[in-house]
Amino acid sequence: LIRDFYVDDVEHESRKITRNILLFTLLAETAGVALLWARFASLERSGRVFAEGAAFTAVFHAVSAFCNAGFSLFSTNLEAYGTEVLVLGVIAALVVCGGLGFVVVQDLVTRLSGRSRSISLHSRIVVWMTAALILGGAAAYYVLERRQELAGMSTPYALVNAVFQSITTRTAGFDVLPQSELSNPSLLLTLLLMFTGGAPGSTAGGVKV
Repeated sequence: LIRDFYVDDVEHESRKITRNILLFTLLAETAGVALLWARFASLERSGRVFAEGAAFTAVFHAVSAFCNAGFSLFSTNLEAYGTEVLVLGVIAALVVCGGLGFVVVQDLVTRLSGRSRSISLHSRIVVWMTAALILGGAAAYYVLERRQELAGMSTPYALVNAVFQSITTRTAGFDVLPQSELSNPSLLLTLLLMFTGGAPGSTAGGVKV
């Protein structure tokens, strides 16, 4: 069953596939936990209260992000963290890693390490489509919401929120902007991105890129 998700020129041994999946998952989530914990602990010292503690909050959100689940311990999801670039950046990175799929990640690692001269057609399609959807979606959200939901933010924060909205809408479901307050064109864009989803063999949903 695991082998069915893999292209022939990437990996074909089930034990190695399983090992690589577990290793990548642990490394990605551990890195995410470390960065989120550091930031949440800093916020906790400055007076922010975390009902479950900064450590558990970091673990929960790192796992939720990598698995493209979008669940949060906060009652308003991540709407109170629109100016927390580190928090949004880490969660977005984990969402993208999970949404690319283990096939693509392994293929990219093989290429970057010099063990392969190129990546598979599958990986090329996933990488280019992912980049195009993230950047295209972010640009559209920025234009559509700059005078509405993003109106009270400086340009850098508005761009960060637009990128995050583009990433999480397609493959996860975290909420940094109140979805009920988005304009109708933005809601239509959200539906299209949700329908598309992430990569085959990844933790994301949708019809796949």
